Amino acid sequence: MFPFTVGANVGTTVTGMLSALAGSNVATGMTVAFAHLFFNLIGALIWFPIPAMRAVPLTMARALGSVAADLRWFPIAYIFVVFGIIPGLLLGLSLMHWAALVFVGLPILLLLIAGSCVFGMRAYHPDRLPAVLKKDFSFMPPSMKMATADGEGQSAAVEESNIGSTDIGGARQWWLAPCAYGLGWYSILVMLMAVPNAKWSDMKYASFDSRDHVGIGAWSACSAMFAEEVGWAPSPLTGADLDAHLATCMADLSSACADQSDFSTVLGANTVYEESWQGCTDATTGDWLSECEALTGCGDLHATQCANVSAAVTRTYSIDYSQSGTKWAAAPASSCSADALPKACCIPLGDLCTDVGGLTAAGGLSVAGIVFSLLGMAAMLAYLARGDKRDMRKVLWGTAAAFGVAWVLLLAAWTIGLSALGQETTCWVQDDQNDGIVAAKGKLGDIGNGVGYGLGYIIGGWALLNPILVITALRVLADMKAGPPQKEEASEDEAAKISTI
Repeated sequence: MFPFTVGANVGTTVTGMLSALAGSNVATGMTVAFAHLFFNLIGALIWFPIPAMRAVPLTMARALGSVAADLRWFPIAYIFVVFGIIPGLLLGLSLMHWAALVFVGLPILLLLIAGSCVFGMRAYHPDRLPAVLKKDFSFMPPSMKMATADGEGQSAAVEESNIGSTDIGGARQWWLAPCAYGLGWYSILVMLMAVPNAKWSDMKYASFDSRDHVGIGAWSACSAMFAEEVGWAPSPLTGADLDAHLATCMADLSSACADQSDFSTVLGANTVYEESWQGCTDATTGDWLSECEALTGCGDLHATQCANVSAAVTRTYSIDYSQSGTKWAAAPASSCSADALPKACCIPLGDLCTDVGGLTAAGGLSVAGIVFSLLGMAAMLAYLARGDKRDMRKVLWGTAAAFGVAWVLLLAAWTIGLSALGQETTCWVQDDQNDGIVAAKGKLGDIGNGVGYGLGYIIGGWALLNPILVITALRVLADMKAGPPQKEEASEDEAAKISTI
């Protein structure tokens, strides 16, 4: 139960994070939530992995269990004292004065620790205690006395059931198994969320930019813009027509600057700059930026405001306006999410971009990685279920091999996926002013927003396999040294001797 208790302590911190996200002050709430999380994680690292440290809480639990078996009221009293009276007392002392907490509360805690140490010494090392501390009092329950009614030492019975021989010893005990299969489930779940998702990369735009976001997956691209027929964008204006258009669409910004000499520094002025860009539908963003920077009398932050708008909507790719007509017909209803607002539809990835075979190959490798991870989990659970009674070492070797193959496949998947984002391609995307489709030529990662969380999850799933492989490899070595389990027909005395060893 100890691994599950430690895991539960860490798992319950998730509720604190969810509460923090729903609060009015997310930063403060998440600070408290992460303090809770890391408190439990650090505690787990102190008391779980190291055998000598692990024996302390297990020994204390066994001692408390023995007392509870003698005194049925003890568990209730223990809960009230440890989780109610002592914290309440310390809180009251801290509210009185820090000195009261130090000079009254600290001695109380030290007395409790000292008492625990004395009873531990009475059970395991009575020879190191003075005679006065080895005396049995009448109010003590039998489990806390050193001498039983027949005169035999209670410590001897405790020694026979030492923690080392029943909980953390023995050749067939795999103490780190919960860590291995726990991380395995996390790795599989992370990959199942990421692989079929159209979030390996994406094209996301600023809040004032009316273009539809596009999610890019290994096999498909999904966006609201595929729900309706989409045509090619017209070529932007040039020459005198462009000048006249810019003069018209920049009129509001020019008037605002004329009315207030330091307009660019006014709170909310960025909205006027953004609306100015939105109104220049027949000009490129570069033409708008040149005209914006040419305006005078707008204040010290004018150039910065113009540059901020341009940077928010501009991508590092070249644009081709040479085509006309209709680019996409509306996507079939079967590929659309009926309950989503706005309605999102998916098309094959090759219809959005050329040269995307790398992402598709990465998706296939990821699926294979999930399959081998599932095989590894199945073999591990089979070994845990029967490994103490049968020779299941080959199954354990199969576990290590399956996770090893999954590790290689996922490594190849995210490496190829990252490489695909750096490959030159042509994607058909919405024009800056959202008046049609243009051909964008450049690196896939530059056309989009780089690595999406889907590909990041694949990297995370692969990373989780690393400790699984280490834990499984250590178990393989331990099995090789321990040999096969004893046959079931071995006598109870022989089994007891083996267990003690």
